[in-house]
Order: sequence, then C-alpha cells, then structure tokens
Amino acid sequence: FTPLAGRDADEQVEVKTIVHPDMADDRLVLCRSMKRREKEQAMISKAEERFIKDAEALRTRVAQGRLKDPEKILKKIGGLLAKHPRVARFHEVTLTDGAISICKDDSKLDAAFDLCGDYVLRTDQHFQADELWALYMTLLKAEAGFKMLKGTLGLRPNFHQKEFRVDGHIFITVLA
Repeated sequence: FTPLAGRDADEQVEVKTIVHPDMADDRLVLCRSMKRREKEQAMISKAEERFIKDAEALRTRVAQGRLKDPEKILKKIGGLLAKHPRVARFHEVTLTDGAISICKDDSKLDAAFDLCGDYVLRTDQHFQADELWALYMTLLKAEAGFKMLKGTLGLRPNFHQKEFRVDGHIFITVLA
C-alpha cells in the first residue's frame, strides 16, 4: 500500500492496485482509511448497543411472564433480528425452555472490525491507484451535489427503468 500524498496524518488513505483475479482487463484499487475505520467501528458499536438493549428488553418481558406463547416469542426474536441486521449476524438468539439466551460470536465481530475502513474500487481503466482514487472522490462530490440540489428543490429520488427517463431526470436537476 502507498499513502496518498497531500493528506494529513489523521486523514491518511492508503491505496494499492492489483489486477482483478477473474478479469484480466479490470483493475482493483484496494483502499484503507483510518478515519473511515473509526467511523465504521463506531457505527457497529452503536448498533450493537441498541441491539443488546432491545434484546434485554425482550428477555425481561419473557422472564416476567408478559410474553408466554412460544410462537409469538419466536416472531419477536425474528423481528429483533430484522430490526438490527448490521449486528444480528454476530449474535445468536435462541428460545430454550421458555427463556431467551443471547450468545455473541466474538470471532465474527472481530473479523468485521478488521475489515472496517477497507474498501475496493473496480475499474477497467489503467490509471495509477492515486489517480483512480481521486476520480472516485470526484464522483462522490458530484453525487453529493446532485443530492443537495434534489433535496433543496424537493425532487425526490426516482428509480427509473428506461434510459431516456434517467436522462430527463438528470437534465431537469441540472437545469434547476
């Protein structure tokens, strides 16, 4: 990995280009960002706190006898897992003998934390890694500009199926 030039130490991004293992014409730019790592780890930690709070509330409800039907309890467990998909994969919630148990898989959580801040850009262009990363950042800025324009103008997201409709939507946004 090579660090990108012109960035502060606390906002350092490292990049590396490799050839796509399955497609020789494509390039993968592997990126690592400490700032993004901290952000993603904080998001997972906060989501886990909310999951544990909701799981404990459900466990208490079952333990106090306010929820007794096993079928309803299983539905609530399913709802809990659906409500917290980001962290549900790190926990196993089971109903045994009318009691809820929650087991955390630390190895899965550690593996997820290890991947935080790492991302991959795929392209068929043959630029240097730092140039591709700069193009990616330009694209993000353009998308943020469109989002801001559409939000200010009240243009809701439209998920078009035909190219001429997409072109028309972009034209109206730029015109506005």
